[in-house]
Amino acid sequence: MNVQKTAIRRLARAVLAFFGAPVPPPPGTQEAPEPARTGRAKTPAQDAGLESQARRLLSSAQVAEALGNYAVSLKLCTEALALDGLQVAEQAELLITRGLSFYFLGSPDEAEGDWSQVIELPGAPVEQVAQALVNRGITWGQKGETERELADYTRVIEQLPGAPVEQVAKALVNRGVTWGQKGETEKALADYTRVIEQLPGAPVEQVAKALFNRGVTWGQMGETEKALADYTRVIEQLPGAPVETVALALLSRGVRWGQKGETEKELADYTRVIEQLPGAPVKTVAWALANRGWRNYQRNAYSAFLADTEAALRSYPDLDVAAFNLGLALLACGRDAEALTAYKRAGERFPEAIKTLGLPVLANARKSWLTEDRAEPVIHLLRLLQARRRR
Repeated sequence: MNVQKTAIRRLARAVLAFFGAPVPPPPGTQEAPEPARTGRAKTPAQDAGLESQARRLLSSAQVAEALGNYAVSLKLCTEALALDGLQVAEQAELLITRGLSFYFLGSPDEAEGDWSQVIELPGAPVEQVAQALVNRGITWGQKGETERELADYTRVIEQLPGAPVEQVAKALVNRGVTWGQKGETEKALADYTRVIEQLPGAPVEQVAKALFNRGVTWGQMGETEKALADYTRVIEQLPGAPVETVALALLSRGVRWGQKGETEKELADYTRVIEQLPGAPVKTVAWALANRGWRNYQRNAYSAFLADTEAALRSYPDLDVAAFNLGLALLACGRDAEALTAYKRAGERFPEAIKTLGLPVLANARKSWLTEDRAEPVIHLLRLLQARRRR
């Protein structure tokens, strides 16, 4: 079994899922002068006092939400929404913020309800309607309502004149991911390309995501050179690209170099993620360490394989491929007792991966350097753990 091919397939799925269902964006700050509700006449002083009260509650709610105090944010937004005479923009902004709080508190239906109110609110500013549509689309997608998800993104892209370019770009990237998940590859590529080439003013963050996702899609189609070109644009030609996207592009480019037999370029890209990219996400660094370690294993550099695998697990203990590779690295270094312990730990923590990351890799090692008498205790252990899981 080729562990590296499995790794890139899993990486591609994870990345596409991440970029297709991002955390809903923070609320906007635009206001409109139209009142959202009618009520008894108020003096200018009363209007100013109401606006100030609503704005204070909203500001406090946004601070609470930013700090992760979602229950407090929810309470403050609900209190503000109960005020009479709110302006339309204030009401929309409060609903978006409260929707975020519901979302992060694990109540997607309530979040969806608040964002739907914004979408249907007469006179709501276009920026806030666009934001609510993107957020609701994300929620539909997470609930498996793909057609509704696509419809919301399409409304932002095609049917909402004046929608901010940032929201249009997000909708295009997300719709591209959803098309890809449906097997509509050409539509996915078209949406990514619109962000990259046909959307003046698109934020660099969204351009980077579109380039990365297009690179992943090219790679899945066997278009290695096009994938490499898109990853390289993120890495070398896009000033201000987010470090997390640059890290993923380096990691994925490294894998593609490896598949082309360009081992030194592959290792150089992994090393850039590990050593030369401050702020790179811990999980991506762990993947780079695991991939570099695996390449060292294939070059019979077993001590380097062990060192990188141990470092990957120290930085991200939940990386299942590294957990199983630790056992293999210890076996390769002649530390059989420690290897058995590592395999036991990996099999107990990731039992579903025994059949993909444990047994097949051992079977492959037995064809070259691992003798049967050394392999048998580990194989027996992993099969016992498999049987225990089935019971």
